[in-house]
Amino acid sequence: MQPHDTVQSVAATHNVTPEELARTNNISVDSDLSHIAVLTLPPNATTPATSDQQPPPQAPAQKTDAAIAAYDAAVKQRDDAVHSAPHNGSIRQDIFTSESDAVDQAQKAMDAAIKDEIGGQIASRNAGVPADFQTPSDQIIKSAGDAIAARHQGDAVAQSAIGNSVDAYQMQQKTDALIPSFSGPLKASDKLARLSTNLQGQPQDVIDHVAADPRVQGWISDAAKEAGHESTADCAKDLADLTQNVPPDIARQVIQQWWTPADPNDLVASASPSGVASMAASDKDTYKNLAAIYGALGDDPQSQSLKQQIASTIAGQQQDNPTVASRTFADAISDGGDAKLAIDVASQMQAAGKTDAAKYVMGAAKLGTITMQKQTLTQDMQAYGKQTQELKALIDDLGPGLTPEQKQNAINGYIASKSKDWQDQLAAIKDKLVSDTRAFSGDIGALLDVPDNVKQLAPSRDFLGKLTDDDTTHQAIAFAATQDPSVFKTKEAGEGALLMLEVAHKSKDFVAAVGSAYIGRNILPALADLKNPNDPAQIAKVNQALQNLKDVAGIMGLPKSDIDEGTDKLQKAITALTTPAENTGLAEGVQGLNAATAELSELKDFSFISGPAGLLFRTAALAISGGALLSQTGATMDDPSIKNGLAELAFGVGAAQDAAHFGTALNLVDRNSNLGKWGLGTSEAGEATEKFVGVLNVFYFADIAVGGAQKNDTATELFSVAGVAGGALSVFGGSEALGGLAGPIGFGIATVASIGVGVAEHYAKQREYHEAEVKFLEDAGIGDNIRAGMLSVPPEQIQDMQNRGMSPEQIQIQLTYPTDVHGRPY
Repeated sequence: MQPHDTVQSVAATHNVTPEELARTNNISVDSDLSHIAVLTLPPNATTPATSDQQPPPQAPAQKTDAAIAAYDAAVKQRDDAVHSAPHNGSIRQDIFTSESDAVDQAQKAMDAAIKDEIGGQIASRNAGVPADFQTPSDQIIKSAGDAIAARHQGDAVAQSAIGNSVDAYQMQQKTDALIPSFSGPLKASDKLARLSTNLQGQPQDVIDHVAADPRVQGWISDAAKEAGHESTADCAKDLADLTQNVPPDIARQVIQQWWTPADPNDLVASASPSGVASMAASDKDTYKNLAAIYGALGDDPQSQSLKQQIASTIAGQQQDNPTVASRTFADAISDGGDAKLAIDVASQMQAAGKTDAAKYVMGAAKLGTITMQKQTLTQDMQAYGKQTQELKALIDDLGPGLTPEQKQNAINGYIASKSKDWQDQLAAIKDKLVSDTRAFSGDIGALLDVPDNVKQLAPSRDFLGKLTDDDTTHQAIAFAATQDPSVFKTKEAGEGALLMLEVAHKSKDFVAAVGSAYIGRNILPALADLKNPNDPAQIAKVNQALQNLKDVAGIMGLPKSDIDEGTDKLQKAITALTTPAENTGLAEGVQGLNAATAELSELKDFSFISGPAGLLFRTAALAISGGALLSQTGATMDDPSIKNGLAELAFGVGAAQDAAHFGTALNLVDRNSNLGKWGLGTSEAGEATEKFVGVLNVFYFADIAVGGAQKNDTATELFSVAGVAGGALSVFGGSEALGGLAGPIGFGIATVASIGVGVAEHYAKQREYHEAEVKFLEDAGIGDNIRAGMLSVPPEQIQDMQNRGMSPEQIQIQLTYPTDVHGRPY
């Protein structure tokens, strides 16, 4: 030892941390070394270089530890300076600020050292390893970060700084992986659309970090400029297309920069906000596009302010002569445009004292919605029925003698045998019907919840209820709900769905379709998205979801006692998640989750748990507990530990038989599959819980299908669209109503309609129709003998056999073998 040596100086000389040197010698880092002759060096210590040789390069870990020690020293120097200063707040703040520059520099050096150490581990761990077998970067970063923290155990200052540095590095790694690279000329809007695909399913903090990245900010600015140099109509269309494909915050930023550009030269006059707003009053397509932009903006204060500016601009332009605008708005709304924009324009007119103008525009919103119901939806149904009338006839004539699987195979084969033009036309008609139903539901909800200053101008709740209580409307909405439950994903559409369920509660098929879609796309996501159980606003939102659950479950015919018992248990679980304000750490959160799960596990003992109510409440229980787990950990469904945790919760509340069952459900959730639309892209849940909502819908809508998937075969029984109606394919109405197969999953599912469309022309071509019957039964997998028997009798006989309670299998046997071995008829 040399005079004036300290633990810190010796440690630095030999490239070890002061803590390592102190532990090796059973002393503290502040020990006086003047009476110590010899110190024992840790095993990883290095010999200092002599004057005639270069010091050996530091290992990454040594660089990191040295940087952390320097950070500790800078923090200590700053704190000592502050503590030694006079007891004057202003002076101490000045000293703190001046000394913080050194701390900031030390932190940047520490961040760089940690980045280099962890980056080297990622590279070495995966070097030469095929992509499919590489260790995920997230796992390596977490493991390396834990190791760095362990080397500085007991150092509170270092622990916090290391954690922040590792988190920042991990976030930047995720950001870099999610932001795509492009080569060649490509529009900024296309870049943002591609980016948004990558962001699907990511936690909100990751999305926020990506959106703030300079590369993405550049694309946002460029997208606004691109739209600003288009013609008026093209500007509105391009912005509408863009906002439908990106997260709400990115949509808002693009629209904000277009609406108030930093440089006015970024806009041509025709594509200015005032130009587009003016054209929306005379061109229905421009109104529809501007309304789509309006609806894509979020509910945050910035988006609300931007919406107000848009509505106010239109109101100011049209309030003195609203006649043309009113006609345009009504035409656009009847053709699928969003009524919410017109309603808010009327509110702005009313606020400006232009009551007559507000009446015109509110009248347009009402008239457009009525026309949508009376004409557009009916025309959509007729078009679909005409396109599928032969298929409808085949299902009516031969369907009663086929099992659900045979019927599904026959439909698949029929559609596959048609030309691409026919298939494309069918898809286009179906998509338009679904789109128009979505618009109609949203318009009903928007008219139910108009701003206070125009409530006296809006149609009454009774009027809107009667408007939805129409057979054709029921059939159209039931069809859309089975094809894509996202028709109810917005707040307005959800309100519309609740009213329709209220009014049509006696229509079993309608309630089954709409009620289940509403539960899957509004209630389950809301229950799964409780990010902070101590936030009164979030608790209020979940409590409202529970109330809606009670209302809808009651309309769907579940016993009141079961509903009350189930929702009471869910409410207790939510209460258990709440922690005192002073104890909001992760440990307390986990305790709350455990308490909530314990409450929910009692659902398995309820008397109704094996029935329809049981399925609903088991899934709701998983939504609450699984959503809480995702929120507390900040992880996604792709994290293996989260998958295991969710599987345990699913088993604990009775929503899954075992972990394999849960894993199968997870694997079924794919954005490009038929199940995708039943769980993904939900607006109610946050992005982090998006895929989890898909899993919830698997359990609610397709539990039996999961069992089939586990056996690697096509499920022969699927839950009906009601989710709670048992294993069967859903058939709506009679021969003149919306009929055929409907449900959230399956392959090539087609729902057919015949509203005012006859099939006489098909029967006039007996030969062609007979060939279609033969092909239909062949596709169903019916053998020659059974097929001959089924085709030898009139359709009315097969229908009569079904009406007498015979199953499809019994019908096939009797038609093939009309007598037993003794010649007696069956």
